[in-house]
Amino acid sequence: MVGNGNQCAKSETDNATPGIGTICGYINYGLKVLCNGRNPYSDACPIGYKRSDTSSGVVFCYKTDPSIDDLPGTMCGRKLLYFMTVKNKPNYEIVTELACDGYYPGRGACPPNYTLHHGRDYRNQNPRICGGLFIDTLTEIWFCSKN
Repeated sequence: MVGNGNQCAKSETDNATPGIGTICGYINYGLKVLCNGRNPYSDACPIGYKRSDTSSGVVFCYKTDPSIDDLPGTMCGRKLLYFMTVKNKPNYEIVTELACDGYYPGRGACPPNYTLHHGRDYRNQNPRICGGLFIDTLTEIWFCSKN
């Protein structure tokens, strides 16, 4: 399991890893992935899971009880990409690229019994002026979730 800030994704599909902090369900970037049939934004998270802080706009459940098996909607593998244009020159920065059992979601692949998700953060789609520079930012995410 690998984390970036307060978001953790599994790198293997087995249940052997305790996975405290592992994400289940995900709401943001135009995505709506349920955690065991529950919407992390509007429903209570399943037993053994808690809801993330919603102030960032990203909402998910995360595992707090290592004895609970991974539920449908558990994140495995992830690629997070920031795109920024300054004066119309693209600059890509990969923040994380984590495989799921050797499959890379950012390259369009997930293991059997997992679903590929891709989303974009449109909140920062409008150009901003910063110190006289034209700046446009976009965030993209790819991940697999357990069926």
